[in-house]
Amino acid sequence: MRYAAVGPMTQNEISGWAGMTLTAKLIYPSLSNIADPPSCVTSLVKSGKTGIAKGASFRTWSTDEAATTLRNYEQRLKAVFEVLKVAPDQE
Repeated sequence: MRYAAVGPMTQNEISGWAGMTLTAKLIYPSLSNIADPPSCVTSLVKSGKTGIAKGASFRTWSTDEAATTLRNYEQRLKAVFEVLKVAPDQE
């Protein structure tokens, strides 16, 4: 449902690349022949550039841009829940 509100890159910016990296290490081996996340992602995480919360990752996030992106995401996600007639806590 989250990808209906924003694409996968922005979703990872919001949730944080560190979490994506840990998850990828666990599930990639069972999904494909790739065992580890891409080096460009692991390099960012090692340098502390993990997404919106840190203000940087594949791009730099100003405070205003981060706030606007998060606000838009929440509005779009709420719209998805309304269309599907699902309460957010049932996600």
